[in-house]
Amino acid sequence: MGDVLQESRNTRQRELILNCLKQNSSRHLTICEIQHLLDRAGNSVGTATIYRHLSRLLELNIVRKFKLDGQSGACYQYIEDREVCCAHFHLICSVCSRTVHFQDKDLISLFRRINRTRDFQIDLPKTVFYGVCEKCLSK
Repeated sequence: MGDVLQESRNTRQRELILNCLKQNSSRHLTICEIQHLLDRAGNSVGTATIYRHLSRLLELNIVRKFKLDGQSGACYQYIEDREVCCAHFHLICSVCSRTVHFQDKDLISLFRRINRTRDFQIDLPKTVFYGVCEKCLSK
């Protein structure tokens, strides 16, 4: 009976984490941000539990993990449409750290051509451009 209760709890916690990621699919969330969002919604889930369930969701290719820079922790994002999700870049403001998704078919075409003709594979969704966002420029 204890195993059934444990599995039920694990499934519920995994669903809470997955729903949190789905509701914030346009964002890249750290473990702390996921935990904060869950706590704010009245669903307290421990850090170790979040790590464990994210690991499983990564194995199932439902969530992706990446580091946007060498200073921040890993970020997680729910993958709604794998084709669209994998065909964008990230613009990160060097002043406020705001992250913006950026799509450009010419740039994607260029990177794919490089991938076909060189002994090097560019990882499109992990490609990051640093600069200053519009809000910070106007200050």
